[in-house]
Amino acid sequence: MNQLRIQTHAKKILRLLMTATLALMALSVPAAAQGFNADYLPFPHSKLRRFPLTRHAFPEGSPMNGKPFNVSGVAIRETEVEVSTATDGIEQDARRLHFSGREKGGDEWRLQTASWNYYDAVYEGDLDRNGVRDLVISIGTGGNGLAPPTHLIFLTFNRRGHATLFEATGYFDARRGDIFDLTDLDGDGRAELLFMVYDDGYWVTEVYRVLDGRWSRVRGRFAGLQFPLYTRFTRRPNHHPVSPAPGRRPRAPDLIEESDGRPALDAEEVEVRAACINFKTLYSVQVVNDEQTLAELFNKTRVRECSEHAPPVDFNTHTLIGVQVRAGSCEAGQRFRHRLIRDDAKKRYLVMLDWLGNPCRGLGFYELWLKTPKLTEGYHVEYEVRALPREEWTP
Repeated sequence: MNQLRIQTHAKKILRLLMTATLALMALSVPAAAQGFNADYLPFPHSKLRRFPLTRHAFPEGSPMNGKPFNVSGVAIRETEVEVSTATDGIEQDARRLHFSGREKGGDEWRLQTASWNYYDAVYEGDLDRNGVRDLVISIGTGGNGLAPPTHLIFLTFNRRGHATLFEATGYFDARRGDIFDLTDLDGDGRAELLFMVYDDGYWVTEVYRVLDGRWSRVRGRFAGLQFPLYTRFTRRPNHHPVSPAPGRRPRAPDLIEESDGRPALDAEEVEVRAACINFKTLYSVQVVNDEQTLAELFNKTRVRECSEHAPPVDFNTHTLIGVQVRAGSCEAGQRFRHRLIRDDAKKRYLVMLDWLGNPCRGLGFYELWLKTPKLTEGYHVEYEVRALPREEWTP
């Protein structure tokens, strides 16, 4: 009982620290966000038409305190769910961000997504001019350097008031009365989202638009421009679009695919001693389905040590997935956020990694090991990294 009280008290203290940190994060995130998008926008700023929004700052402690924050008939709050109990008696909790409201006909709807720490504000406006107000939640990621500092959650509604979630992590600039990257690019009165990522030496600019609550990715000619657009990374402002050089393949993730409602699978990160489990090739995925395979992958010079400290996995019910990512090496270490989804259309499991900071020079790698329920037979595993700064790979 005493241990439980101590754990509960510790959680309350952690929440207070997170709330205090949010105030500091809010000071630095917008400047970094606008810096990249404004400096490498592949067309003149005069093409951007401001899309005004009403900003509602989250009250102190909200929505992490579990109390509903209501904006335009939508209740926003976090909930905590106990998902497992570790062998040392420490509770393991999962937090989810919940949205709820009612359609025009009175039917209740509920949606949920992953929770965050640095909640900023809720923006309100009719993005697609269908007569129903939409919401945009602005959240700081804690990213620095080339890491995307802002996460946006869009809650858009069709004419009946049915809600749809759409999310994006990027270099967005959420300001007092608008969002720099949410603009009316073609002059039709509806908002478009400019989405920029850095990949293979280029800034890639794409556009997403919403119609009656549903988002789509723009391909080809739009507003007098040909999307996607590419801008060379010159370490100084550059607005001249170019075609990627031969051998270069810059690309941006498909936000529609990432926001299509596929829930993240229950994947628990486990600790593996450095260089204990070998990868067949550098910077790849390793899938371990049984004890024998795990033993064969142990470092041959440290078999006893690696065996004694192997992650506890019941291979009758679970699979061990390892991902090795090429990244810089530095004292602070790399920071990633991971998400595992199942893609039935391509018969694969996808480990999605968001790079959150600490760019370093030199060749290095980052390893992530996940314990997940047994994978479906015939499916393979892939991984995807967003915003990994390739220019930092070489000394």
